[in-house]
Amino acid sequence: MKLNPIYLFVGLSLCSLVVNVSVFLSSQNNNVIGNSKVLQEMEERLLNSTVTLNKKNRMTINGMRNDIEGMRLSIINDLTIKNDVKKVELEMSNVNDQLQSFIESITKEKDINDISRATVVGMAANLGLSALKRFVGSLRKSGFKGNVILGVSPDIKPNQERYLYSRNVTIHKLKFMNCTYLGKDQASKTEWEEIKTCAHPYPNLKLRWSRYVLSRDWILACETCTGPILVTDVRDVFFQDDPFGPNSPEVNGLQVYEEAFPKMTTMNWVVQYYVKTCKGIEFEKPMLCSGTTIGTRDAIIDYLNIIYEEMLLWMVDENCLHPDAIPDDQAVHNWLFYTNKLPFATAFKYRTGIVNTVGVEGSETFNAHGDADKPYEGANEKTWIGTHYNFTDEKGFFLNLDGTRSKVVHQYDRFGNQMSNWLYKQFEKF
Repeated sequence: MKLNPIYLFVGLSLCSLVVNVSVFLSSQNNNVIGNSKVLQEMEERLLNSTVTLNKKNRMTINGMRNDIEGMRLSIINDLTIKNDVKKVELEMSNVNDQLQSFIESITKEKDINDISRATVVGMAANLGLSALKRFVGSLRKSGFKGNVILGVSPDIKPNQERYLYSRNVTIHKLKFMNCTYLGKDQASKTEWEEIKTCAHPYPNLKLRWSRYVLSRDWILACETCTGPILVTDVRDVFFQDDPFGPNSPEVNGLQVYEEAFPKMTTMNWVVQYYVKTCKGIEFEKPMLCSGTTIGTRDAIIDYLNIIYEEMLLWMVDENCLHPDAIPDDQAVHNWLFYTNKLPFATAFKYRTGIVNTVGVEGSETFNAHGDADKPYEGANEKTWIGTHYNFTDEKGFFLNLDGTRSKVVHQYDRFGNQMSNWLYKQFEKF
């Protein structure tokens, strides 16, 4: 194993410290010898660590290196001049505590940014095999080797289940139960089965909202899900690159993503109506899409807990509860961010982050095009749409504003069949 030279320096400094101390103390105090053995063990752990150092860790190690050298000189001085065994014991204990704390911190930081422990989690109930292949196939083709966790129907078809297992996907089969948030009269009047159906063990939460708390539960149950996490829609998402790969920015805190601003704001009914009805306020801000959210494990768990707790409040307030509403989770998502309930979150402008939510301009472009069966202008054997539309490169892949390919594309289906057919050809073998 190749050792990091910084680790080697720190390790050798520790060895020098331990030798100087233990030689003298071997005839003085057995307890201090015990401390020197602890230090040796810590030094071995440090040398054997495979943590990739970032700038902050390198600065920390350099500072520790200076501290160790100062401690070494101080301890030698205490031994040779003052003969102060108790002070030596204290110094040794301080070194041990500092090393223990540092190793724990860089181990945790390693897990936070370890892409092999990254996770993509979503709800894939009632999706066909082609939709699963677009999502999982494009993700695995991107080079992503982390965890993929999907909630699926309890009666998922055998060929779909085999495919997911073959792509190393962890599946959680949903269990359904009768909802408790509806009164008997309400339940008897509705014919829409989804309104009366909830996901176990959350009978007091709308089925569409349960994906947030279920995602939290699945992440908490996953021992290897300690790296960055993407909580995402599945049906209308595909991957052009590994979302957490070497070319991706480091994930810190929570990342939420704007839709096309100023074309889409929170004054759109998807947010405005539900927030005004529930909270009595309205605000005009860039629309944040609730379908894709990225963060460190801790940030994602915090977010999912906060949105779950807020949803429970909406479920018991007649001004907030809309049993038949489909998009109102986006209202909760935007309400939380713009009322500072998510202080650890950063909003990324449209086409600037890991996720590119193309739905607004997709719908606009498709409506202007007017014919689902007619190719877009500029389409050829390589691409489904011309580059003059300013969405894609010459091969049809979506671009961020800086000209790089977007890593995650959301709501691509708003462009219609021409885009979907091209996408199927890209990933059909997966």
